[in-house]
Amino acid sequence: MMDKFEGKCHVRFKPGYNAQLQSRRLNLDPINAYHRPFVFYVAIQCLTVFYELVLQWQYGMQNARKRTLKKPLVFIHGIGAGVMCYGPFLHALLQQLGDRPVFFVELPFVSMRCCEDVPTMQEMTFAVESMLQDHGYTSATFVGHSLGSAVTSWCCKQIPHMVDGVVLIDPICFMLHYSDVCHNFVYREPETVSQAIVKYFASSELYISHYISRQFYWFETALYLTSKHPAFPSLVPNTTPMPKNVKVYLSECDNIVNSPRVSTYLQKNGIPVHWMYGLDHASFLFHPSWQQHIVHTLKMFTQ
Repeated sequence: MMDKFEGKCHVRFKPGYNAQLQSRRLNLDPINAYHRPFVFYVAIQCLTVFYELVLQWQYGMQNARKRTLKKPLVFIHGIGAGVMCYGPFLHALLQQLGDRPVFFVELPFVSMRCCEDVPTMQEMTFAVESMLQDHGYTSATFVGHSLGSAVTSWCCKQIPHMVDGVVLIDPICFMLHYSDVCHNFVYREPETVSQAIVKYFASSELYISHYISRQFYWFETALYLTSKHPAFPSLVPNTTPMPKNVKVYLSECDNIVNSPRVSTYLQKNGIPVHWMYGLDHASFLFHPSWQQHIVHTLKMFTQ
């Protein structure tokens, strides 16, 4: 395998062996999960249903076929307790976009629910495409946060004709061949409060941990961009072109994503990057000013 890689990429690795290196076999290593009582999952399910009722009461389910001239927005959340974690941001989004159609794609298998049914990349993108087409739309602007950027990455690869614009917040889909996201989310022992929150309230939940350790395939999720001046032209077919409207928001103090490394890669490939200074992973949800900044970008992309 090494000989094939060296021949294809025209590189040469120095001979040697480092016994101190440890492998991270995410899909083979034991699942790291902690017990949650049954009442915990009942509470999450009840809160989810309640929030869905709140959204329907405030905004309703309108007939989208009557407003097909306006470009829709597709929002895909990250790991946590589902869409309800994004309440203030989504309400600001709906208020600013007016009657523009907005689709919330919920991922129950990473939302602290008793859900073992995980769709494949092909099934997920087919569902998103069918969702838009059933409502009379041929394309949409996609916004993904954290793990939601993985689904957005799938859409860019599998159904690029449906992707009119992309906004990614704290994306995990870039530079996945490095160990940063894998180590920080699954293997790291927490040393700070934010790291402990990730460990005990997200990555160690049974169904989330099961998905990450058994159903998350980094080679499907990794988004390698098509560069205008590729260093290895032979690898261009394995890259993904991005739409004209694209912007990436990175948190300066992200404890999961290696933001400096991702920023360097994105800027090298001509992707606009906006730094959220002083923020940790998902901290924009507690800062209305950053929420408004992102909503303003989405408003421009959907016009």
